Amino acid sequence: FEDSKGVDALANKGFLHVIFKDKTTGKFMNLILTHLQSNYTRDPITKIRQNKKSLKQYRKVQYNQLNQINEYIRKHTSNFPLILMGDLNIDLDYTDNRIHSMMKDDFLIRDLKEPTVSKLCKNGCEKEKKIDYITKIGEGLKYKGGLKIMGENDCKKIIRGKDVDLISDHYAVYQDFSFL
Repeated sequence: FEDSKGVDALANKGFLHVIFKDKTTGKFMNLILTHLQSNYTRDPITKIRQNKKSLKQYRKVQYNQLNQINEYIRKHTSNFPLILMGDLNIDLDYTDNRIHSMMKDDFLIRDLKEPTVSKLCKNGCEKEKKIDYITKIGEGLKYKGGLKIMGENDCKKIIRGKDVDLISDHYAVYQDFSFL
């Protein structure tokens, strides 16, 4: 991304675009994976509560990053169906109207029913947020069921019994799709 703030500037965040071919149908699909700027209410190093100006700067960066993804999608994705997924670091319950509108209108993001950040989250991160998403954009795919959030026990099955908080402070999120 062209813009970042705070410790996220050290992470070189961005997005990855991959085109997949379904072995069964032979159809192609675009997949964009991303990790957006975090919206820290507390400084991750000093743990000091951020002021409103800092929070506004984080939201501006998030908005700019979403615009970059949106522009890329318009210019570079083919006519194949598109899935956007990742840690967007945006809780639709606690964001400004510009970001909320873009998430709903441009990216067709649906509200989550459960938090995606683990209750096991440690080291000052905020618990109980809904910030990880999977969405389809455009035609060619349909949802099969709802977005699923895997709890602690499900994650432990995937990672062979290791503590989920050692690997991530987020639960795994998944969605089944089928081609039209």
